[in-house]
Amino acid sequence: VIIENALDTQTMVTADKINNSDVSATKSDEYVRIVYGSGTNTHNIDFEEAAPAIAAVLAKYPNTKFRVIGQLDLPDYLSKYISQIEFFPTCTYEEYLVLLSECDISIAPLENYIFNDSKSNIKYIEASSLHIPSICSPRSAFIQAITHEENGYLCESESEWIQEFSSLIEDKQKRITIGEKAYQNVMSHYSPVSIAQD
Repeated sequence: VIIENALDTQTMVTADKINNSDVSATKSDEYVRIVYGSGTNTHNIDFEEAAPAIAAVLAKYPNTKFRVIGQLDLPDYLSKYISQIEFFPTCTYEEYLVLLSECDISIAPLENYIFNDSKSNIKYIEASSLHIPSICSPRSAFIQAITHEENGYLCESESEWIQEFSSLIEDKQKRITIGEKAYQNVMSHYSPVSIAQD
């Protein structure tokens, strides 16, 4: 029997506090923020799954910023968009959730490698708890949690990543709708009560 990673009390309390505060005021500026959280620099190869598409949308949409929280070595070709990239160092978990909440699109790219099918969908769960839509690689845990274009997005090729980035960047209402459905999804399936019942 496998019991999945899920929402814990700390995440739920912190997310609830953020959702009911004015922390999201940052979203009222002109920028659409794509966010990637990385705990270690071992995620560099995973980030490459989305990096070319991020370069493409930063070039296409000057009102878009890319936020990195934690450790990540960016590919050289992203250096030309450095004015659109925000760096935040490794921080406490609560600080991480606040920085996450200030963004509009969360990403969870994972290399198509058998080891990554054993990883959890915690990045999707965290972003969803803050009503943020996610674009993820179609690895096992994400496939189980996400219904494509309903409560999140599953993208493999560069063109798929660009298409969904563009769709969300151009349509604020879509970001809100998908983010709300993602929130309802994780609250229904990944709360401590739901996991305990399972």
